[in-house]
Amino acid sequence: IDDMLLSKGALVIDYSWQMLLDKDGYPASKPPWGGIAKVNLTSGQLDWSVPFGDRKNKSGDIIALGDKNYGGVLSTKSGLVFASGTPDEMARAFSISSGEEVWKRKMPYAGSAPPMSYKYKGCQYVVFVASGGQFVGFEKDGDAVLAYKLGSCTSQ
Repeated sequence: IDDMLLSKGALVIDYSWQMLLDKDGYPASKPPWGGIAKVNLTSGQLDWSVPFGDRKNKSGDIIALGDKNYGGVLSTKSGLVFASGTPDEMARAFSISSGEEVWKRKMPYAGSAPPMSYKYKGCQYVVFVASGGQFVGFEKDGDAVLAYKLGSCTSQ
């Protein structure tokens, strides 16, 4: 019946969503508000879970570890997990064995897609797309693509 009503214009499907925020504009649940986890797909066991991103107040002070993200992750054969997409505009790398953050760099805007990787002349690169966001907590939008060379490469 819904298909018939839709085809005749008698039924309209519409939706919206809203983030539940507290009086200060922060998520209305206890932090961390975001994280990265490693799950053993054979056993189903959680190997590790870490907060991802730093939430800062208007003064720039960190008020919570673990923030929402709209980016993604990339794991590499070298044992690293790269991630971005948090409002703090950081690109990060974590140890795949422990979840420890081993590297981070500030980008001009928040990451907006999962990192990518490629090899060129014996060197592996990790690429981040940073375009910011229009969501609550993202301060600016822009357009940047950043490539970082991994340390273990043989230049030719």
